[in-house]
Amino acid sequence: MKSIEEATRTATQRAEMYRNAAALIPAAIKVIDQFDGKVYNCRFDKALAAAAPRLRAEKRYSTLAVYTYPEHNYSRAFTLADVKFEDMPDGKRISADKLRESARAHRENLLRTAYEIETSIETMPQTVAYYQEAVDKMNDFLKRIPSEIRDMYGLPYCIRTW
Repeated sequence: MKSIEEATRTATQRAEMYRNAAALIPAAIKVIDQFDGKVYNCRFDKALAAAAPRLRAEKRYSTLAVYTYPEHNYSRAFTLADVKFEDMPDGKRISADKLRESARAHRENLLRTAYEIETSIETMPQTVAYYQEAVDKMNDFLKRIPSEIRDMYGLPYCIRTW
């Protein structure tokens, strides 16, 4: 299990990543408004990249997605807005209204997630201590049950923690 300090540092960084992603939405909306009604192509991608260094767009299955990724963490992407191609005019023209509406919902979700992480950080030391105490009690309980009985009833030998 991670130390409380390390986990708190990670949680604080993660909340900051969510807030930073939400902060890029106004820049994305400016570009979206410029391309309203235009066919989606690489010029839209280039305009997003010019507006903010880590702003991108891509086709994901049947969806046009505007996303970002945190600095130094390319494996994690945050969707900032998305729209299905079937909801776009002619199936290929950028609909600023629908992308703006999606961006508002994504912004609320990103900020809500950041807030939830930040407010949970305060209580996590007590939560982790309670969890560890419960695991210890359960392991003591399981040790008292004969292994034959545990096997017959499909009970674990112990509660594993990471």
